[in-house]
Amino acid sequence: LQQSWSGMVDNHSERQDSHPLLHIYGVRKRSHHLPTGGAGSAIGLALLDEGIGDLGIYDIDPNRSDKLMNLLANNYDSVSVVKNTAPQGFDIIAHATPTGMKSVDPLPLDVDQLIHTMHVGDVVTEPAIPPLIKEARERGCRTNTGIEMFDGHRETVVDFLLHQDKR
Repeated sequence: LQQSWSGMVDNHSERQDSHPLLHIYGVRKRSHHLPTGGAGSAIGLALLDEGIGDLGIYDIDPNRSDKLMNLLANNYDSVSVVKNTAPQGFDIIAHATPTGMKSVDPLPLDVDQLIHTMHVGDVVTEPAIPPLIKEARERGCRTNTGIEMFDGHRETVVDFLLHQDKR
């Protein structure tokens, strides 16, 4: 699953000599990560494994945020729970909820707080350009969509499924 987030970012990387998360805008310091389900947890772990300086976790259910923070804190020092979805002070915004799949869904955060130096990723695959990504692009942010994430790990999933019986 680590490749899935890496695959999203790698689609827009200009250099291939180091991990894409660490050179899109220079050294990454902080990531704001929403929320704590399966995809969100995998993304958070991938970011930590790649050396993110600080991972801020937010879920509308504070117990889920705390549970993931405590789990990750066993192996990483730079994990904290943030109290809201405000993206200020973060370099990477990782959105991993179904919010945005329906036209009536609210935006998951205040997009007026996004700035052009942020990288915004959204796991939503339908619509192809989720509202959060559309808004982030309008503000000059680098972005990755759920489709790009899927493309980044499709071969790994297929290989896993085709070779299950050999494990």
